[in-house]
Formats: sequence, structure tokens, C-alpha cells
Amino acid sequence: AFIMFSDVELTIACAKALLEKLPEFDVIVTAEAKGIPLAYEMSRQSG
Repeated sequence: AFIMFSDVELTIACAKALLEKLPEFDVIVTAEAKGIPLAYEMSRQSG
């Protein structure tokens, strides 16, 4: 399984890349605990 918990730089970079591809949104939802760091970082970067 791929786990991002320990790689902050990767999480930040992935969040930035995903936000560039996403349409406008109001809510970010993740399926499980492993996605929380990515969802949090996407939320943080999107303001």
C-alpha cells in the first residue's frame, strides 16, 4: 500500500498537482485515513 504520512514534501507536491487539475469545488472528501494528509494539504493550499 502507498502511504504518504511520512513524506511531507511529496504530499505538498501531489496536492499542488491535483489542485491544478480539479474543477472548482466546495468540499474535499477522502475515503480513508491514509488520504487525510493529502485532503488536508489540498484544503490548505486552496484556501
